[in-house]
Amino acid sequence: MLKKVFFIYILIVFLLILLPINGKESKINHTYILKVRLDYIFHVLLFLPWMFFYLFIKQFNFGNYFNRFNWFILGLVFCIFAEFLQYYIPYRSFNLKDMAANCLGVVVSLIMFILYTQIKNNSEAVDN
Repeated sequence: MLKKVFFIYILIVFLLILLPINGKESKINHTYILKVRLDYIFHVLLFLPWMFFYLFIKQFNFGNYFNRFNWFILGLVFCIFAEFLQYYIPYRSFNLKDMAANCLGVVVSLIMFILYTQIKNNSEAVDN
């Protein structure tokens, strides 16, 4: 089940990167929440699940290639790649703030993941 969700997630990210959506006149670019453009909030939200897919990835035996830190770094690289890819697509554009928002999503995802694993470990310790 998690495998399907992961591949659907990656497909959605690539579709959002490649499709001609969110042009300069899009409402999302002119809507602000607490002085933050809604577009940037969506970029952060898009990458919040990243670290939780580590639970799926670690089921495979990749040796030490995909520990939690390496998965986090891969997420940052993926965010940067996603934005640089848009530079080469004629109807999309590279935006440094979008890239920063993507990376912030992965960082927040790491924080949430660490909190989740600590709470899970604490509850397992109490149960034993």
